[in-house]
Amino acid sequence: EAHGGHFALMTGRIGAQVDAARKLDAKLRDVGRALDKLDEDTYGTCDVCGAPIGRERLEAIPWAVRCIDHAAGSR
Repeated sequence: EAHGGHFALMTGRIGAQVDAARKLDAKLRDVGRALDKLDEDTYGTCDVCGAPIGRERLEAIPWAVRCIDHAAGSR
């Protein structure tokens, strides 16, 4: 039984690390896309609808590539 508890703890830790890695990977993709958008002169416009991304959103998340309306469905 003691080994089962240790296994569950390790599985939980690994799951948390995988989740963190996925989030970092997604953020890295968005940062890369935001840099591409700077080169394309489209920084600040939503990749989904083309609408301007709000200034407040860009100040809070400079790598945002989707407007607030499309951000929630991005993952």
